[in-house]
Amino acid sequence: MATDNSPHQGTNILSLSQAADPAAVRSALLNSAVRDGWIMHLVSVNAAIFFGVLLLALGYGRIESLYFLIIHMCGALIAAIVWIVLSNSGGASSRLGPRTTYWLLAFSDIILSAAWGVSLLLFFYAIYANTPELLTPQSSAASPAPAEAGALPVLERSDALVLLIAMAGLLTATLSAKLVKVLVIGRLFVFLPTFIFLFFFQPPNWHLHASSLAMSFVMTVGVGYAIHVQHLREATLNIALESTRTALERALAQERLSSARALREANFREFFLTSVAHDLRQPLGALRLFLRRLRPAKTDKTTVHDAAQNCLSSANRIIDSVAQVAWITDRLPTPQMRPAPIQPILEALAAEAAPTAEEKGLFLRVAPTSASCVTDADLLERALRNFVQNAIQYTSEGGVLLGARRRPGGVIDVVVVDTGAGVQPEKLPKIFEERARGDAPASNTGNLGIGLSIVRNIAQAIQSEIIAQSRPGHGSVFGMRLRAAANANAPQKIEAGLSALVVDDDPEAAETARAHLAALQFEVSVITDRAKIRQVGVEGPLSADLLMIDFHLDDNFTATDVLKRLSAHGPQRAIVMSRLDDPQVRGAAHLYGADFVPKPIARPALIRALQHQIAPSNHPVAPHEVDRLDAV
Repeated sequence: MATDNSPHQGTNILSLSQAADPAAVRSALLNSAVRDGWIMHLVSVNAAIFFGVLLLALGYGRIESLYFLIIHMCGALIAAIVWIVLSNSGGASSRLGPRTTYWLLAFSDIILSAAWGVSLLLFFYAIYANTPELLTPQSSAASPAPAEAGALPVLERSDALVLLIAMAGLLTATLSAKLVKVLVIGRLFVFLPTFIFLFFFQPPNWHLHASSLAMSFVMTVGVGYAIHVQHLREATLNIALESTRTALERALAQERLSSARALREANFREFFLTSVAHDLRQPLGALRLFLRRLRPAKTDKTTVHDAAQNCLSSANRIIDSVAQVAWITDRLPTPQMRPAPIQPILEALAAEAAPTAEEKGLFLRVAPTSASCVTDADLLERALRNFVQNAIQYTSEGGVLLGARRRPGGVIDVVVVDTGAGVQPEKLPKIFEERARGDAPASNTGNLGIGLSIVRNIAQAIQSEIIAQSRPGHGSVFGMRLRAAANANAPQKIEAGLSALVVDDDPEAAETARAHLAALQFEVSVITDRAKIRQVGVEGPLSADLLMIDFHLDDNFTATDVLKRLSAHGPQRAIVMSRLDDPQVRGAAHLYGADFVPKPIARPALIRALQHQIAPSNHPVAPHEVDRLDAV
């Protein structure tokens, strides 16, 4: 039969040897005896005072009662000194060790028990010293001396003393029950002095008194051992609970380490995948341009150019999927909900997807709209991008239409309509699950099937409802139902002739930003030298109307350091750009009233950021007033 090592096993043990870890239980009992020793001393002293007053009231004599108290006080003082030494040393785990601690506890208990035994014996001796005729062989025939007024007769006083000795033994046994040997030895010192006196002097009724003391000794030891078993079980259970607590703490610490390691690994994977997706898009974009220039005249046969074009399209889809994987669902940026025009978002998506639609011979159109909605424009664009990509991927004839429809109740449906194969009704609810994929043709390799699951998370983040309708063989309608912006007009036009300062330690990225701003009729200056970057804003506010700055500038130096420095001089229009679309980067930019644009810079995203930052005036706008401008 297997041994039960559970904490419940401690409720069945009757001796120390039955414990799972006798040494640990013994040490726990020793420490408990040291810790609770003051209780035994306090109870013993109070009981001695009570017994002394009681004996004095029963006519045992003032001198004897005084001696009784003096002996007890001396014993209690010695025992208290021993307890103080043990308490200051730390118990069984101290430098004294368990063996020395055990015998010091035994010595302390013996002193207290001997004080009880000797002091009560003095009363016996005093009784028969005043009536010596009771100690002669003819004592049984002699008449006892008359008792003093108010005092018990001699024999009754003897009987009362035997009862008091039994009570003293029982009292000390309950206080010394944690250690068995101490329990037995201490009770011997309570009963043995009077027992020896009775045996040698044989006063009247000594047989009865001696047998009563012997029975009292056995009874007190038995009661003390029963209490000892309870202490033993309690110590065993406490050790088991402590062991369980230690194991749980160790497991919790290990779990925390594992969680921290997993988080670091997840962050590294996200950084790696994002970097790979970013770095591969540039050469593949250039390759797409080269293939366009090399496109031969149309023929009925599939050419090497067409095969290369299909491979390039598959590679682009794989990169998009990798970027989606990098965008972990529990790391969604905190939505920045504010009025946003819908037309720039749709135009940006159409411009981005136009080459792919053209390659497949599909039309791609945007229905003009002046509507605005309350949303996070970046997150909405990311969700709609998945709809547009899927619409082109699963459409072989016809085309795709992007637009917005006003609905009753102050809502707007931003939709992507295609003439593709459609989705079977039973599959439509499942396509927003992770890794769900439609019946795409073989040329659409590279789709991991996670885009729509991210759309579902985005919809929850921006408090939007997903629109999903489809007719197999006719087409589909996918989109987002959003809250319409109150009193929202057409997007704000950007003034011409404003000045801008581009700050980036990457010359190529700085040149790209400069070209985008120059195309929008900004007068642009650029700083790429790291030493000069660290001096931006040191001498005062910028003369430029707009600051466009990279987030990661140098070791331990970011855009927030510059923005914090500039905020001391007054409000500053700013746009923060970074190739890592990270919630912390976005949050840091928004904290100082700046907009965020991910790299590589997309013109529509830049225009939206500029519309948030630039008012139809040459005067700077305080960052906290941007939301107010957007709502007008």
